[in-house]
Parts: sequence; structure tokens; C-alpha cells
Amino acid sequence: MSVNYNDQVKVFLEELNKFRKNPQAFIPLLEKMKTQLKNNVLYRDGEHPIETHEGVVAIDNAIKCV
Repeated sequence: MSVNYNDQVKVFLEELNKFRKNPQAFIPLLEKMKTQLKNNVLYRDGEHPIETHEGVVAIDNAIKCV
């Protein structure tokens, strides 16, 4: 399977610009992410689990910053 990095960069930059325009709109996404964490591992449907170092603490800090 080939990965088109240009498409991935485009999607990332679009999301970054949305965040810059309205950071508070991302709070519900961050809150949902907290429910997907178990023992510092993020489990999203259809994706591989991602091990984190800080877990929910990092998400709570991000919410406070926005």
C-alpha cells in the first residue's frame, strides 16, 4: 500500500488552521479522546493502539491551554 504524504500533509495543515481559528472547537474531540485511553494507551476504532507517556494528564493540559 502506497502512502501519499502530500495528502497527509494537506489534511494536517487544514486541521491545524481550523485549530488556529477556533481552538475551543477541539475541546469535544479532546474529551472524547480521554474516553479512548486505557492505562496510557489510546484505542481508536479501526486504528492501531498508541502508547502514550502522559495519558489523560496531557489531554487535560491541552484542554486547559485552549
